[in-house]
Amino acid sequence: MSDEPRWVPKVDPRTRPMAEEDPLELHGVLVDGDPVEMVRCVMEEFAVMGWQREQLLRLFRDPEYPGLVQIARSLGWSMIEAIADDVTRRYGAFRVRVHFVAPPEEDSESERANTPELVCLRNPFAHQTGNRPDSSEPEPTS
Repeated sequence: MSDEPRWVPKVDPRTRPMAEEDPLELHGVLVDGDPVEMVRCVMEEFAVMGWQREQLLRLFRDPEYPGLVQIARSLGWSMIEAIADDVTRRYGAFRVRVHFVAPPEEDSESERANTPELVCLRNPFAHQTGNRPDSSEPEPTS
């Protein structure tokens, strides 16, 4: 046996041809683990993307997600709701509001192509960490 590393050429999956023995199909399998923790992880994943409680709960009734439907039946709907309440209470909802402003008419196409677009994001949880990027805003009161 050789001590040399066995390198495999890196191929982008989008460009490689599909083979019959590797159909790139997803297959769900059963694994050991804590089902409550799995539900919490799934909900947290969607909650950090801004999903609301009702959207999270809808996943567990959606026939497109048979594993989640089955685990909801197994744990009971009250447990699923309790986890959703806890997750949404801890993560809240991150929302982004986008405002498009038309550029002035006098700008030429080449000028706009060379001007980077700027996006201002405001952290709605900044008051919790004491990190206030915009000191002109009043501190939230409890």
